[in-house]
Amino acid sequence: TLIALLRSTFKALRWEAVDVAYLLLAALTDQKIILHAHDTNTLYCAACALRALITPLEYPNVFIPHLPPHLMGPESRTLLVDSCTPYMIGIETRTLRNLGA
Repeated sequence: TLIALLRSTFKALRWEAVDVAYLLLAALTDQKIILHAHDTNTLYCAACALRALITPLEYPNVFIPHLPPHLMGPESRTLLVDSCTPYMIGIETRTLRNLGA
């Protein structure tokens, strides 16, 4: 069932119900969302799971489930912070640390 699938996904991501509620609220209110994980598969699954949870609505903003580190330059932090467009971007934890976030 869907509930069992979601429960196992949240357990693998170590998300509690309050985390999911907060992320859903952020996605539905057009906030900037940066997800991070050490493992790229987990990162991709987390981003896709969050986007799927708002179904039947669609996430109309920028959606990048995994932004590769080689595409992140020195100006990336400024672009992420100053962007006026809402987004959901998945970044590896080590890349996020390098940005100083």
